[in-house]
Amino acid sequence: MTDPYPPGDRREEPAVDPDQARPNAVPGLPQTAGLASEATSGQTSGRYSVPPDPGCYEIRFRLTGLGAYSVIFGLVLIAVGVFQTQSSLYDRVSFAALGGLVALREIIPIVSRKILFRADPAGTTLSAPAWFGFSHSTVFIPWTDIKKIALYKITRWTRRGGRTGSYMIIMPCGAAHVRARRIGTWRLDPERLTAVVARAAPGVPVVDAGDVDPWVDADMKRLQAVVEQQP
Repeated sequence: MTDPYPPGDRREEPAVDPDQARPNAVPGLPQTAGLASEATSGQTSGRYSVPPDPGCYEIRFRLTGLGAYSVIFGLVLIAVGVFQTQSSLYDRVSFAALGGLVALREIIPIVSRKILFRADPAGTTLSAPAWFGFSHSTVFIPWTDIKKIALYKITRWTRRGGRTGSYMIIMPCGAAHVRARRIGTWRLDPERLTAVVARAAPGVPVVDAGDVDPWVDADMKRLQAVVEQQP
C-alpha cells in the first residue's frame, strides 16, 4: 500500500496552546476534552457538584478513631472467648459477651444511622446519649422555644467546667438553668450552623464564647455573661 502522504508532503496539525482545547478532528462528535481534563486533574466542575442544603444541617453517627479501637477491642475479646479452649466455659462466655457489648455499642448507632444533631426550618434535634449506647433518644426543640445557642470550648478539665472539648448550649425560652452538651464524637461547623439558623430563625443568635479555662475566673465570668445575656 502506498503512503498517501509522501515524506515531503506530510500534513501537520497546527500547534495548540496547552490551555486551548484541541479542535474536533471528527465533525459531528461532541468535544470531550474539558470533561477529560476535569477527570484527570481530580477537580470537579461546578456544574456537577451538589451544594449543601442551606436550610438544613444534619450530623449522623459515624465511626471515629476511638470507636474503631472499641470495635477492635470487642472483636479481640470475642476471639479470646471463642478460641481460648483451655479456659472454663464461664470465662469463655463472659469474654465473648463482653466483647459483643463493646463492639455493638459502636456498631448499632452507625448501622441505624441515628441523628446526632440536626437543624432545619422546624427546629433543632439533638441526640440524648443513653445507657451503653444501645438506645439514643432524640430531643426536638422548635425555634419558637429557643432563645439562644451558645458555643464554647473547655481547655482544662475541672469538676466545675467538665471535660475538655467543645460544648453547645441550646437555651430554651424561660428556662432558668440549662445544661451544656459536650460535642465529643462529632464535629460541629459553627459557620454552617449560623447560616442555617439565620435562614430558619433570624431572631435566634448563635454566640461563640471561644476558649474557656475553668481555672481562670475571667473566662468563667465571660462564659456566664454570654449565657445569661439577653438576645
